[in-house]
Amino acid sequence: MDFEHVLVVGAGQMGGGIAQVVAASGRRVSLHDSFPGATERGLAAMRKSLERLAEKGGADPDEVLGRVTAVDGLATRPDILQKTTVDLMTARPSLPDWASSDWYYALGWQVRPQGTSANWWHTGSLPGTVTILVRAWSGLAWAALFNTRPADADAFATELDTALWTAVNGVMDWPSVDLFGTYPLASRKP
Repeated sequence: MDFEHVLVVGAGQMGGGIAQVVAASGRRVSLHDSFPGATERGLAAMRKSLERLAEKGGADPDEVLGRVTAVDGLATRPDILQKTTVDLMTARPSLPDWASSDWYYALGWQVRPQGTSANWWHTGSLPGTVTILVRAWSGLAWAALFNTRPADADAFATELDTALWTAVNGVMDWPSVDLFGTYPLASRKP
């Protein structure tokens, strides 16, 4: 199987390392991390590593990093989806039922405008599953997937959505560093 373009989600030590190896192999990479500043830190770590390798005859760091596009959902750099695509996905439909409502159903997303941005979400369930995907007006995004489905999946999804928003809104100060290194998997007990 041959890949020309790879999306790496997570710009920490592992994700940045994967992005570096893929880019060094000549492929284009989109590097995504929802933590503010994480993609910049990941790119800086890649540059440092590539510069050390270049001293030993490795590829030019600028050439390798030129194949990496950092995407974070903010207007500060190119994103995975073009603005026109996002605008189309989240546009208020022309149906009269949605004309004056607080929220509306767009192309696959429920949308609630918030100032100049919006919250988007999608819930779903199949036999044995329940999911919720959220992209908040701030750019923070989360997903919850369960391998069970209660009898009243809609009520469960509503309760889950409320609990997740409560948790997100309860965070007073989001970390600005990758915490995965703080809690290595090797130290976790089964």
